[in-house]
Amino acid sequence: KISLPLSGSIGLGINLQTNVFLGAEYEYKPYGMAEYKNNDGRITKPWLNCSSFHFGLEYLPIDFISVRIGYQTKAEVFEQQGNALYGDPVAYTLYSAGVGIHLLENIQLNLGYEYMNMHYEDNWNLNTNVNRDVRNTFFGSISYTIK
Repeated sequence: KISLPLSGSIGLGINLQTNVFLGAEYEYKPYGMAEYKNNDGRITKPWLNCSSFHFGLEYLPIDFISVRIGYQTKAEVFEQQGNALYGDPVAYTLYSAGVGIHLLENIQLNLGYEYMNMHYEDNWNLNTNVNRDVRNTFFGSISYTIK
C-alpha cells in the first residue's frame, strides 16, 4: 500500500505583444512525505521531494502559424549513490521547439521536438557507475476546436 501527498503547480502567462506569448510554471511534488507499507507492515519513505520549472515562448509571425520554444529544469525522486549533498535529487534540463499550423478554421496541426540529457554518477565503494539517459522525442497532434 502506498500513500501519496498532494502536489501542486502555479503558472503565469503574459501576452508581451499581440503575437508573442510567454508562459512559466513551477511544479512541486513533495514525494518525500509519501509512505510505502509492505506486506509485513513496515513503513518506508522511498522518495525525495522534487520540482520542475517550465518556461515557454510562442510567436505568431502570421495569423495561421505559431512557432514555439521551451525550456524545463526537472528533478527526479531519487539521488545518486554516494551523493555529497544528501537529499539532493538528480536533476536535468530539457529543451523543446515546435510549430503549430492552422489548416482550416477549426483544425490545427502541431509538430514538436524535445531534447533531454540526464547524466549522473553512482559512486560505490568498489566502482563508479555512469548513468546517462539521452532522449530525442518528436511528436505531433491534430486538434479540432468546437466553436
